[in-house]
Amino acid sequence: MSGLLNRMSEGFDRRMSARRHMLGHIGVSLSEEAALLAREDVRATLLACASCGEPELCECWVAHRHEGLPVFCRARDSFLRLAALSGD
Repeated sequence: MSGLLNRMSEGFDRRMSARRHMLGHIGVSLSEEAALLAREDVRATLLACASCGEPELCECWVAHRHEGLPVFCRARDSFLRLAALSGD
């Protein structure tokens, strides 16, 4: 069972790493106060990325320096709102 748990944990870590890289890629840098105000969008990105089945797509997106966010992202609107809030 520990092998399965380890693989699950590694998969989760990979998805959260892809999320962090995507946030950086689109320039999201929120203060703690701003993150609290935008907690629904923060939560939406966490949930969407945690259940994503293909984090390698986002890893490639960032690695190839594509502009913006991929259209297939389930949390795209939330990421965009966070980026807009970060730009204020």
